[in-house]
Amino acid sequence: MKLKSFKCYKCSTTLIFPLGNYCSNCGVYITPFHGLHVRWFGIVFLFSILIGYVVSNDIGIYMSNIVLGCWIIFVVIRNRISFILVFGAIPRGYNWFSLVFLVIFGVVFSVGTIPLTWYPISRIDPELVNEILSETISDSRVNLFIFIVLMAPVLEEIIFRGIIFTRFSLKWGNKKAILVSSLIFGILHVDPIGATVFGVLTCILYIRTNTLIVPIVLHSMNNGIAWLLSNSSEMQSFNPEELLPVSLVAIVLSLPVLIFILRRWWPLLGHNTPYQLNKQQNDLREYF
Repeated sequence: MKLKSFKCYKCSTTLIFPLGNYCSNCGVYITPFHGLHVRWFGIVFLFSILIGYVVSNDIGIYMSNIVLGCWIIFVVIRNRISFILVFGAIPRGYNWFSLVFLVIFGVVFSVGTIPLTWYPISRIDPELVNEILSETISDSRVNLFIFIVLMAPVLEEIIFRGIIFTRFSLKWGNKKAILVSSLIFGILHVDPIGATVFGVLTCILYIRTNTLIVPIVLHSMNNGIAWLLSNSSEMQSFNPEELLPVSLVAIVLSLPVLIFILRRWWPLLGHNTPYQLNKQQNDLREYF
């Protein structure tokens, strides 16, 4: 069996799995994420989208999610990543009511940014915009609930916060990792501005709580509201031009609150990743 190896990101010393906590040559802190190549996710994501289009029914969506799930399993096993350390533990005494507050202002902001984002394109081709925004991934309300409220939050938080954010954070630091991983997350949604801001919020929650459970719950609550709104008559015929005044009001009401939260919760320079902190806490428990 061929042993997996990669070079230390600081001194280029060849390291062999299983890894120690530090490079044997320069002493820099090493995690399994240092050998992870995130670029392959783009290919896997495109393949999952292709399956969803080729198999044009609910089975195709399930197959698409299975592909993403298999990629997560492959990454975790191949890089010897501890899923327990990525996921973290349920936080004790956490104020779960604060998530309701975040969801309300997050949804209001998204309601404002969607018409604003698509308005320029609607001036060129209004039928295309209406078709894109009113299209649903499933005609079944039950399957739609499973897709966007149960499956999507778990898969997306593990991928974008648990894997991509952690890898970028070790490479560039938390602040740049938050922005880049959230931008990638936003680009892959029909609401790129709102999704990017949402990605920033979930990254910060991941850092503050050292667990993916809180971001997953927030994500599920957010998507649950989207699931409820998707059945409304207004969403069946989406006209960005008509909703532009409402869009501007929603942004004016929600943006100051979101900016205040982000400035107050923004991580300090040099803050370790949740994976590192969970590893340190786990080592302390084993030591004592």
